[in-house]
Amino acid sequence: MKKRKYLLAAYIFLIFLLTGCSRADSLTGGKTATGEDKDYDWLPQTAGEKEILLYDKYDQRIITYDIDQHKVIQKNDTLNYLQFEFNDLTSDIYTTGHSIENDYKIIKLGKDKIDILYEADQMEALFPLAYRDPEYMIFLKCTYQDNGAELYGDRVVCRFNEKTKTLTEIAETKGMRVTNGAIVGDMLYLTEYDAGTDRYALYMLSMSGNEKPILLLDNLAAGEIYSNNDALWISDASKIYCYEDDAVCFPKKILNYFYSNALVQIDISANGSLELIVTNVETKKLEADTEGVIDVRIFDGKIKAYTDKAIVDLSRGMTSDLTLPVEKSGREK
Repeated sequence: MKKRKYLLAAYIFLIFLLTGCSRADSLTGGKTATGEDKDYDWLPQTAGEKEILLYDKYDQRIITYDIDQHKVIQKNDTLNYLQFEFNDLTSDIYTTGHSIENDYKIIKLGKDKIDILYEADQMEALFPLAYRDPEYMIFLKCTYQDNGAELYGDRVVCRFNEKTKTLTEIAETKGMRVTNGAIVGDMLYLTEYDAGTDRYALYMLSMSGNEKPILLLDNLAAGEIYSNNDALWISDASKIYCYEDDAVCFPKKILNYFYSNALVQIDISANGSLELIVTNVETKKLEADTEGVIDVRIFDGKIKAYTDKAIVDLSRGMTSDLTLPVEKSGREK
């Protein structure tokens, strides 16, 4: 039962994109259509130096974490109200919103504060797709009718610039049923879902021009794609493999992140807890393994796991250098 629950949480974002998420027709008595209080739209805060803001990767919610007690102090667990991350351990950008009421925003998560960068229109939802840097990050924008049905013809991929706070539609992607994205060099890769076949297609388009997406592959079993060391990785139901050489592959877990020479994965351990596994991409050697993980971040070029028992520097004791230079790491420690 526990494993089934974890798997359901991990794929909730994909379900939103494949089926669309409905929106309330009306609000009465200070309640949402599903019965929550109308003041659901809040995020955790910190109170003192012993508390920091993190992202619970299993629960898909921002939390307040006590660094001494190693436990979650605050979390908004309102039904249908979630935060969504990029598949990038260095990024501090998320979206937050309600799958019924919408109220989607692009936010920036700091150690002790959250900044709102952009607010979507009421009939829109925003989901992170691919991250390169603060001036070039890619989101998926979905638009809904009053009855809750998604206008699939209006689904579009957008570029967001943190400095200018502008969200720009990539017109050539409008109407595509995009589910996942990755940036490799100057190219943006997207997967599109085909409801008729229940399969995916892989497209490529230049981030510098106004060219139409180019079809690379079709009939894919899964839509998840990844970027690492200037290479594209694609996946099926059970493995992740290099696009250029499918003989180079790794087992696919519930959550999968690349960082330099490290493949960081979250899965279910034998005792039912969340397990964090770090594998060297070049040698395929297991470099780290820890349980009870809540969040994993890149700070000062180091892979740090925040668990229910400790804060673990996974870079210590590794047999090879898996990290990037400090200046390419995420937000401050």
